[in-house]
Amino acid sequence: MEFDTLRFQTSDGITLVGDMAVPEQTRGAAVVCHPHPLYGGDRFNPVVGALATACFQDGLAVIRFDFRGVNDSEGTHDGGLGEIRDALAALEAVLP
Repeated sequence: MEFDTLRFQTSDGITLVGDMAVPEQTRGAAVVCHPHPLYGGDRFNPVVGALATACFQDGLAVIRFDFRGVNDSEGTHDGGLGEIRDALAALEAVLP
């Protein structure tokens, strides 16, 4: 499995960075979110990687991404409201 790094925008104009992998035979999509960003969570967390791999192996197109303010994603932590926009944008990015 190989991830392609991509940038995508949220509905409020924040650019996020994520990694996506799409199997040849896709039967759905999954968004894998990382642990709380204020406690060091990011898309490179080993549990996130294991979940993304399992989803891919099960035939799902999968995206893991950094929430706003994490690593190269723009913005700052928004107490949950902006992070909902982040997850929705990731879902839109992975859907065909």
